[in-house]
Amino acid sequence: MDADYRTSQKHIFAVGDVIGFPSLASVSMEQGRLAEGRLKLLFHRQTLDLLGVHIFGEDAAELLHIGQAVLLLKGKITYFIQTVFNYPTLAECYKAAAFNGLNRLG
Repeated sequence: MDADYRTSQKHIFAVGDVIGFPSLASVSMEQGRLAEGRLKLLFHRQTLDLLGVHIFGEDAAELLHIGQAVLLLKGKITYFIQTVFNYPTLAECYKAAAFNGLNRLG
């Protein structure tokens, strides 16, 4: 790993505990978010119905089916908060995105 946290594969950067201090899950999550992509949930402000899912990043295809299933079953954004996702996995991004969206409602 070099000074910019590039691995031996120059287009891949190390994040999280492998780079050392501060070794906190919240820091690792933010580093990964900045390096790995985005997941955004669109939902109705009053009914909380899930309206859409935007995902981009290298593993987007591995995540899309979760949002697609909730959309097809006419689910609400609260589904992602009530569901337990394995940690650490990319799927837990749904929970983080749901909390982020609901917190913006005030």
